[in-house]
Amino acid sequence: MKQNTVLDEIFGGDPLPFRHVYETAQIVVRDYMSKHNCKIEVVAEQLGTTANHLYNVLDPKQTHRPLSVDRVIEITALTGDTRILDAIKASAKPSDGDHCAIHEVMIATLDVQTHTGELSKVLNAAISDGEIDDAERARLRKVATDELGALHRVIEKLN
Repeated sequence: MKQNTVLDEIFGGDPLPFRHVYETAQIVVRDYMSKHNCKIEVVAEQLGTTANHLYNVLDPKQTHRPLSVDRVIEITALTGDTRILDAIKASAKPSDGDHCAIHEVMIATLDVQTHTGELSKVLNAAISDGEIDDAERARLRKVATDELGALHRVIEKLN
């Protein structure tokens, strides 16, 4: 079987350059399952997918179903765990001065996504009883304000 030299050039010979991001996603899902004493089928249902699809998404060798940004956001929002975003942040190292601005925008955008996950988590907890009380409203306002601040930082990086 002939090797794909173009991909080897792009990835430096490592066909799975972001394996640690996938491994982190697997750990986050496993920890969530352990914390909530549930199986992968329950997590998949909460994410609006099937267990089989979730297995494929979390497997870095299943390149036809990669771990998408959307799925990372959904897992982060469900679990309230930002370790996947942290692993992505750790992977996004600028290679030179020209890429520094891109790197900074990526990091700032991931920060927004972290706040979005936190907002979803707080909102989910607040509406679980069917109403939002004053304390929950104040907490939601603070988390939403933090997210707006993160969005403004992205805009600043783009100026």
